[in-house]
Order: sequence, then C-alpha cells, then structure tokens
Amino acid sequence: MNNFHHLVKVVSAMKQTEQDARDALVTLLGRVPGLDAQFVEEEDRSDSAGADIVVTISNQGRQSILVCEVKSNGQPKVAELAIYKLKRDIGAFGPNAFPVFVAPYLSEAVRAFCEEEKVSYFDLAGNARIAVDGLYIERQSEDNPFKEKREFKSLFSPKAASVLRVMLKTVPGLPELETGPWRQWRVDELRLKAAVSLGLVSNVRKALIEKGFASDQSQGIVLTKPIELLEAWQKVYTKPAGETYSFYTTLHGNQFTFALRDVLGTHSNIGQAVLSSFSAAKWMAPYARVGSETFYADKRGLQRLKSALQLTASGHGENVQITVLKDEGPIWDAIEPTEGIWCTSPVQTYLDLSVSGDRGFESANVLRKAMLQWS
Repeated sequence: MNNFHHLVKVVSAMKQTEQDARDALVTLLGRVPGLDAQFVEEEDRSDSAGADIVVTISNQGRQSILVCEVKSNGQPKVAELAIYKLKRDIGAFGPNAFPVFVAPYLSEAVRAFCEEEKVSYFDLAGNARIAVDGLYIERQSEDNPFKEKREFKSLFSPKAASVLRVMLKTVPGLPELETGPWRQWRVDELRLKAAVSLGLVSNVRKALIEKGFASDQSQGIVLTKPIELLEAWQKVYTKPAGETYSFYTTLHGNQFTFALRDVLGTHSNIGQAVLSSFSAAKWMAPYARVGSETFYADKRGLQRLKSALQLTASGHGENVQITVLKDEGPIWDAIEPTEGIWCTSPVQTYLDLSVSGDRGFESANVLRKAMLQWS
C-alpha cells in the first residue's frame, strides 16, 4: 500500500469518527430539556486553533461554547496530548468556552484524568461527563464496543512478552535505577537482552508509550506504570503454548530435590528445564501445597527430566507434568532462588498461578507481595 492510499484511509476514518462524534453529541444534548445547541462550522469560525467540533449552547439564559478535540482512539498518551492542546488553545474561543475530549472509547483511567484536568469528555460507547456553566451531564456505560483485544494480544504475545519480562525483572544487588521497572532501556539493549528483533522491540516500545505504561527519558524508555502493566497483562494472560506430558515418579523428598539439582538449569546446551507454576512458587513464596510437580522444558530438556527423575508413563496417578514450550522465552528468563534450583521468573510464575484456579490466584498474590515489591 502506498503512502497516499494509506493517508486517504486514515483521513477517511478520522472524518467518520468526527461525524460519529457529532451525531453522539446531538443525541447527548438533545436529552436536556430546553437546551438550544448550534454547531459552528469551520468556515464560520474566527479562531485558528483548528478544533474538530465547536458548539454554542444556550441553557436557562446561560451561553457556553463546547470546543471538542476528536481522536480516533482514546489511549492515555493520545488523551494526554489532546487535552494539552485543548487547554492551550481554549482561550481563542473566548471566556465562556469549555474543552471537551472525544474518542470512540475512553477507559476509566482516561476519564479520571480528564476530570483531574477539568476537561469534559464523551465517547461513542456511551460514557460522558460534560460540566459547563449551567449544564451538567454524566453517563456511564458498562459496554465497550471498541475493545482493543487485538492490540493487547499483540503487546502480550510470546515474543513481546520476552521484552516485558526483561523490563520488569529485578536483579538482586543492582542499584534500584539499574534494574527492574526503574531502569531506562535503549531499544538495542532490550533487543539483546530479550533476544528478539529490533523491529519487535520498537513496536513494543511504541505500544507501551501509547497505552501510558511507559515514557521516553534521556537514557531510553522507562516503565512509568509497571503495576498497571502487570495487571493488564494478567487480565488477558493465557499459559504459554506447548505440548504437555504427564508422568509418574517414585522419587520424593531429598531424593527428588537432589535429582532436580542435577538436571535443572538454563545454561546447558543439552536441554533446558525449569520448575513452573506452584512448583516454582514453592521455592520463592510457598503457600498452597499441590501433589504434583510442573516444569517447562525444551525437547531435550524433556528427555533429561525423564531420565533424571526416573519418569514413567502412567494412565493414572501422574505426579509430574512437563510442558514442552513452543516459545522458550519463559525458560531463558528463569531465576535460581536457591543453589541448583531453577524456576520461572517471579513475573512468569505470578501470571501462571493467577490463571490456575482460586488456590492459584491466592498463591499468585502471596508471591507478588514477596517477590514483586515494586507492585
């Protein structure tokens, strides 16, 4: 697709959003008895601020002007810039002008930000808060027909998740500003650490900034809302794709632990395997006891586990589950909470536990308090 056609599509989508916004505003204001509203077309304006929609309203003898900035998405970064522009340009419309931010959908966080900045808003999903001289409208909608599932899925895809794990991972002993969410990352540094392409890191960086989870600083990108990022990830999280095998072992107690230390590790070139979920949490922040052990592994790691743990196939009574991952990122991000015992990272373990039923969710919260202090 050439740039001209792409530009035409973007402009057409924007014009449609503006028209939908006008229609929504007509409906919204039409519900107020006795209110008179007149749209001021662009050719009739004396301002040079370039507002998308300008409406003069008269209500109970009071006259006001609604100056609307319309955006095709209401993500936090977009909202922040639009609101800054509104507040900067509102003076051109006179003393009775009030700024209004409009988008297809505004999240609860963006709506709260609008209120903090004393900017009215409405969206095409049915949320609205217009507070001007002599007029107050507030509506809330439970539905969001403009859900950003595809964008969130892209941000939390397996390859992108490798970047997020790097940014969220804290390394004991390093100064606070050099590790975890507080570190400023250059794109090339993230590419090397996460072992992904430069293009992927750039896309993740852009998405994090647009969604308000991160910002650009002098030394690179830094997470400004790591808690919100983790919680957004947890809401859409599904366990890593792979093939799961069930086995039985007669080893237990010290015998099992000794065998684990002999086989686990992320630095072996003959196969990798790490403890996962409840089995990983047991070594970091024990809470719920389960009767089986779980692992992530690659294909060679599966064979090493079968040999070291003396695993046998069984139609019933399995007490070991091994998932051979399609994407091995969670293995390479492993930590060693005690000598010779390798586990999925606290972030990965938290996510896995959080989708493992009620006991798993409780265990996830215990782990979060113990291992993810920044959250």
